[in-house]
Amino acid sequence: MEDQEIKDLWQSAGRDARFKYSEETLAQVISKGSQSVVHKFVKTLKVEQIVNVIAFLTWVAYFVWFGQYWGALGALVLNVGFYVGYKRFINRLDIPNAEEDVIGYLYKVEGLVKQFVGHYKKATVVLGLPVYLLVLRYSEGVEVWDKLTNNWTYILINLVGLVVAYVVVLWMIHLFYGRKLHKIQELIKSLQESE
Repeated sequence: MEDQEIKDLWQSAGRDARFKYSEETLAQVISKGSQSVVHKFVKTLKVEQIVNVIAFLTWVAYFVWFGQYWGALGALVLNVGFYVGYKRFINRLDIPNAEEDVIGYLYKVEGLVKQFVGHYKKATVVLGLPVYLLVLRYSEGVEVWDKLTNNWTYILINLVGLVVAYVVVLWMIHLFYGRKLHKIQELIKSLQESE
């Protein structure tokens, strides 16, 4: 049932006897709709969490294969950090008694999602350059590292590539999470208008 249908039912309840729904029934319908949005969001988070674990473990295996154990340890620490961060965030979204105060629940979820997106963007910017330089150093060897520190053309090419990568990653963050945040905000707005 869509938001507009719920509003129509609510408004017509006073005029038409066949659409008599209690406030509790309507609150349950609205709550299920809001929880559906959050459920989809959590599902996206879990998929991303699995992809991160696979990517980081592949990275760890690569470093171990080539005998670069410090790189493997660093990747493993990052993997655990990301896993724990995602797990904590998913657990925080599981707010009990969401049926009692749907708008309050959605405000909490909205705040958590904004915080998550902000942390995600900051982590991307802060961790991006050091991780890129470490991967470049350990995967390409000393020759590439010497080029990076002594050749301005090579430095410029790498910086342009890094900026493009930042833009793509920030766009993907918006694509994955910004749209869902916008849906939550629209749901809050529509619920407030119907009151």
